[in-house]
Amino acid sequence: MKQEVQLLKIEARNFRAYDNLHLPNNPGGLTLVTGPNNTGKSSLLNVLDVVAMVPSETYFGRYGTQPEVRVRFSLSFRERVEAFHGVNVVAEEDAEKLLAKSDLEWVEWAFAGHDGKMVPIEIRTYLHGQERSIAKVLQDGSRFKILAPSMVLSHWDGTPNTTAGFDLETAILALSTPIVLDPLAKLLEFFLEWRRGYFHFEPLRRSRAREVSLASHERLESDGQNLAEVLLHLQHNEPEAWRHLGELLERIVPNVGQLMTPTSQGMFHVAFREKWVGGNFSHNLKDVGTGVEQVLLTLVAGLTSAAHTLVLEEPETGLHPAAQRALLSVIQDWARQGRNFFISTHSTVFLDWASSNILEVRKEGAASKVQLVSTNREKVLHALGVRLSDALSAERLLVLEGKSDELIIEQWFPHLIGDPTVAIIRGEGGDSARHVDILSKWLEQADPVGLRKVLYIRDRDELPHRLVEKLNAKDSAFLLPCREIENLLVDFVALSAHLEDCGAQRKLSPSEIETYARTVADSLQQVVVMKRTSWDLEPLRFVDNSSRNKMAKANFSREEMIARTVSQIPDKMEFADFVRTRWNENEGQIRELWERDWRILAPGYELLNSIYRRYLDRSYDKIADGPKLAAKVTPIPELVRIVESFVR
Repeated sequence: MKQEVQLLKIEARNFRAYDNLHLPNNPGGLTLVTGPNNTGKSSLLNVLDVVAMVPSETYFGRYGTQPEVRVRFSLSFRERVEAFHGVNVVAEEDAEKLLAKSDLEWVEWAFAGHDGKMVPIEIRTYLHGQERSIAKVLQDGSRFKILAPSMVLSHWDGTPNTTAGFDLETAILALSTPIVLDPLAKLLEFFLEWRRGYFHFEPLRRSRAREVSLASHERLESDGQNLAEVLLHLQHNEPEAWRHLGELLERIVPNVGQLMTPTSQGMFHVAFREKWVGGNFSHNLKDVGTGVEQVLLTLVAGLTSAAHTLVLEEPETGLHPAAQRALLSVIQDWARQGRNFFISTHSTVFLDWASSNILEVRKEGAASKVQLVSTNREKVLHALGVRLSDALSAERLLVLEGKSDELIIEQWFPHLIGDPTVAIIRGEGGDSARHVDILSKWLEQADPVGLRKVLYIRDRDELPHRLVEKLNAKDSAFLLPCREIENLLVDFVALSAHLEDCGAQRKLSPSEIETYARTVADSLQQVVVMKRTSWDLEPLRFVDNSSRNKMAKANFSREEMIARTVSQIPDKMEFADFVRTRWNENEGQIRELWERDWRILAPGYELLNSIYRRYLDRSYDKIADGPKLAAKVTPIPELVRIVESFVR
């Protein structure tokens, strides 16, 4: 079953290290949990275990108090209809008639401590115009009673039916599985499916032993204990998944060896066969670094496709920063596909390179607190006692102007994402391309062997010839042959297919789109001239290092300094003539090239934005739309050549 239930938020009171805990979640994403040791990171992740009803011997109450946990989920529209009526949806188009807009928009489970365990005690939702309790467990002497509907929710009037005489285990099953409360069976089926897709891998080795009895398991246990048995199943029953697993493992941990499951007398083990000694020697999984087993668990959980919520504790353990970066790229890719990852980490690689939510855990007095870190990650790293130094672990640094450029380049060159020798840096503005040689020289000092390479891919914008020549002279900088990377997406055949995929009201021919784009470009021609002229106007510096040293050596007084500085201010009329001359020259050059090169001279973003507004009635989103359109466009040969040369 495709996982559609999504975790919205978790709240807890008197739970382990926390007086109060609020954990928001963005469905389908990566959340990093960080903070100094012994501040409550494990307690935070333990809340997720409670929701998934993972057995635990942990004491949950805080200083003897009664712990409480509430978790809220959202359901897909299909799931809401099925839970409301208790039947499968036959025709989705008829479903809207069967469900009020707000019914079952969210469903909330409450857990409370009982005899050292956290057990479900109530289910709440929004139904028939108000928030309601649709199932509740109450203690009744030594037994338990359950208040729940006696009919499907679509026909229920809100009056609960009371059934008594349950033992605790049956009461727990009633609120967590579809086998007791028939009117809520569909809803509980969805909750059970979410729990089955939950995995929590701790930093220690999880698989059972060096060697286990010969057996094949299709599904990985939530704690990874049966890793060996699942690997055996993949090898013999899912060859494509097995091949992909080997490729990912080699990408993350190069030269770890060939993954194998050797058998002998009814037993087998997981091993890695050496590549360099004739293939006759292998290492048991228990003999390689602990990080390899954690990586293997994560990859297997992801490839079996049942996993949708994964909790990892310190996955950086035992991994080189380059391997951490490669593992992170795989996790980010899966997160973009709709999976949830919660990762506790101290890794600079994860904290610096992840486009993710970061939760900082800290102690305030005797209680732990959590705050969402939005922008100033340096403060968090400082509190952890680490530095922004992981770039030094990469052999190649690919510097791009921003997030949108990164997503497009990753779409065109997917092998860059998982290459542990390549680190992608966002330069946050192409103007810094002029200083890429400073970065290169700094890295040369840190790397006297000279193995590290830097490539800066930047937009051409309306750069003047002096800057174009300077940048082209640098081996480490590559100027796109157009104003900005979005110009490379102005492919009218690709746009025709892409706009249809995006829901354009009619089929659009490439020629129609091109005709409209040309009209937009012509309206922007003067803007191009203005911006190119602006680039010609270098910053006016009235004092520089040289003049400052001269004034210091001559011991200038206040008035002497003022006179010297004011003398550097250009005459207004002369400067106006200079601007006018540069405008006229640029206007002539642009006019001469426009007929042939308008697609690469006009602002690419403005062209795409106008096309989107006309044919889709919305704006172009660089982050969301750029990679999708790039998937339909072939990168220009010049860019392919420079990137492939950089990687080799």
